[in-house]
This record gives sequence, C-alpha cells and structure tokens, in this order.
Amino acid sequence: MQVFEVLIFMAGMICGGLLLVAFRRWLPRGRGRHEQVRAEVRRDLQGEEMRLTEFQSRLAEFEHAVGAQRTALEPVRQRLQALLGETAEAGRITAAEMALLEDQLQAAVAAQQQASTLGSAVLEHGQQLAVCVEEARTDPLTRIPNRRGFEEELARRLAQWDRHHVAFSLLLIDVDCLKAWNDKHGHLAGDEVLRQVAGRLQGAIRQADFVCRLGGDEFAILLPNQEPREAALAAERLQQLFEHASLVYAGQALPVAISGGLATVQPGESAETLLARADAAMYASKRGGSNRVHWHTEGAPQPLGTQTRPAKTTPDS
Repeated sequence: MQVFEVLIFMAGMICGGLLLVAFRRWLPRGRGRHEQVRAEVRRDLQGEEMRLTEFQSRLAEFEHAVGAQRTALEPVRQRLQALLGETAEAGRITAAEMALLEDQLQAAVAAQQQASTLGSAVLEHGQQLAVCVEEARTDPLTRIPNRRGFEEELARRLAQWDRHHVAFSLLLIDVDCLKAWNDKHGHLAGDEVLRQVAGRLQGAIRQADFVCRLGGDEFAILLPNQEPREAALAAERLQQLFEHASLVYAGQALPVAISGGLATVQPGESAETLLARADAAMYASKRGGSNRVHWHTEGAPQPLGTQTRPAKTTPDS
C-alpha cells in the first residue's frame, strides 16, 4: 500500500503545480499587479519547496519497490529544484521560465506514469514470487509442507531451542503396507491413502504443531512446547487414530496403520542427530510388527507404552 500512497501523493503535487502554471500564465500584466504576482509567487515557491522536501522523504521509501525508476526521476527533481532556487533568488517568474517549468512538470507526469506501471509490475512479480515460494515448500499430492518446508521449520525450532530452551519432539511416521495397496489397488489408491492420511494428521494435531510429508509413505510431525510425556501421549493418540479406523477408496474400506518413531531434542543436538534417533525408533516399530510407536531414549529405541513413556523433565506441579 505504501507504493500507491506515494504515487497518489506525487500525482497530487504534480497536478497542483500544473494548475498553478496555467493560472499564472494568464494573469494580467499591469505594473501593480506584477508586484502582487511576485509576492504570491514567492509564497507559492516556499510551499512548493516544502512539498518537495516531503516528496524527497517519501521517495526514499518508494525507491525500495521501484528503485530502477529513481534514475529517471532524479534528473527531473534536480531540474525542478534548480529552477525553483533560481526563481526564488530573482524574485520573479518570466514567461520562458514558466514554459520550462511546465515542460518539466509534464516530464514528471510521464515519469510517474512509468513509475506506476513499474510499481504494479513489481507488486505482481512479488505476488507471483510468494506463490512460487509457497509451492516450493508444499507437497503437490497432499498439499501439506514437503521436506524443504520441514527442514526450514526444524532449523527454526532448533534455533529457538538453542537460544530460549523451547523444547520440542520429532515424530516420524511410516504408513504401513502402502506398497501392498499400490500392488493390489493401483497407485491411484495409494495416492488417495496418502492424501487421507495427511488430512487426518492435520485434523488431529494442535495448531502449534507442524506436519509434513517427507516423501513416499513417510510423514513427520514437530511437537513444540510439550514435555516428553505429553509428546508420547500425542504419538499414541495418533497411532490409535489409525488403528481403529479405515480409509475409503472407490467405495472400499482400506485398513491403515502407522509405525512411529519419537525423539525429544537434547542439549547441543543437531538436526541430523535428532532425525537419526527418530528414524531408528521408527524402524524399530516396523521391525516389531508395525502399528506401534517407539521412542528413542538412553541411546536406544524403546517401545512406547504405559511403563516406558519418557518421564517429565520437570516435576509435576
């Protein structure tokens, strides 16, 4: 919006200047009237200089959006400033000076029209760029963040952990038997399963959580601001959500289960180490027969259950 506000201000200043020029060129030329005109012109010049100062201030903001246009506007501004300065010293405006001022103002109008066109193009390009960036972070099949979006969010969470000790857990999820579904029902069925899994995960997590598809049949969820025990309960709820439900494709109910691996970030831990621990826990779940969740603690994956949930890092209140 700042770009259009600057354009409106500049257009108003230019139109006002043009009206002044038109009025002055048709003024009577009597001797007494000439002195009155000189006084009025001096006052008008002071006002124009003040508006020029304001214009220069706003131009500094405007050039961030249309920096290339400043090259075209700067010579116009300099010619106007020089002419106004010379006129102020002389104390009068001649017909030739009026004509020159009118030409310069017309040139400024043309330059502003170009700036308006360029500003619109910059805004449109920015909107297109924002769409492209969002698409680059989005999985085209499930319309949730992809691996790139996950890596950016994980880096942000690790930075918060290092600076402010905002803990979080990582849950990796593998959709069991997806290859068998593809072989039996076709890849369209497999794609629909992945879309429905993504939708259910999104509907089951908190607003503060982050879910993405890493690729293939693997998903990841970041669970911030939770104690390890709370993250474990969330992981169990997700596993049970799929254990007791089926997905529907072409009128057929497709049973689905997930295998999960949970890891809570540790002091000084890197993204690679955290991912490796969660991945080891997930594959321990798959080796154990799938449809279960392991969490990585004390150097090895452990089955997640009532007796093995991670303890809270702070005492119960």
